[in-house]
Amino acid sequence: MKTTTVLTPARHRRPSATPAGAAIGVGTVAGIPGPPREGAAIIDVETVTGERFRGELTTSTCHGAALDLKPGVVVAVRFHPDRPTDLTLADDMIAARAAFDHRLIRKGITTAAKIDLVRRGNRSQAVVTAMRATCHLIEDHREITVDLMVARTDGGQFAARETAFIPAASLASVAPGSVIAVYYRTADESAIAITVAKA
Repeated sequence: MKTTTVLTPARHRRPSATPAGAAIGVGTVAGIPGPPREGAAIIDVETVTGERFRGELTTSTCHGAALDLKPGVVVAVRFHPDRPTDLTLADDMIAARAAFDHRLIRKGITTAAKIDLVRRGNRSQAVVTAMRATCHLIEDHREITVDLMVARTDGGQFAARETAFIPAASLASVAPGSVIAVYYRTADESAIAITVAKA
């Protein structure tokens, strides 16, 4: 999981760009049709409640962004419940991030506490001193246990152990000796969260 969005305090937030009645979902590009549908992207969508359906993005609805889409890419999409197969890219980033987070929590890949730690904790780096992959899998995520030496943001370091799900393709990035991003709170170093980018 890689979550770097910083939420703006409520008094400074701009009004939501999501139209009334529209919903946000997490989409995975399933394919790019050729002519005469060139410029369209077929998207497999999962809503925050777990409903799945297939829709379509076109260059006319995402301002050319479909040109950068390829199978396997994950995007936040917006749709109207009455026309779920007509998709646009989500332009409300707060709602889009919430949709991604809710999906990860519902699947058991992370927890609300871990997401809150990434959003509000101190961001630092840690050296992996040991890593063990368990037999637990959730979709394309593998559970690991890592021992870390975490650098404090105000100097010094502390040892920590964390169990987390990461993309299975990213196991090499948590091999002993690797440096990864870590989040913690100064007042409680017993809880940490790690983020590993999908390879």
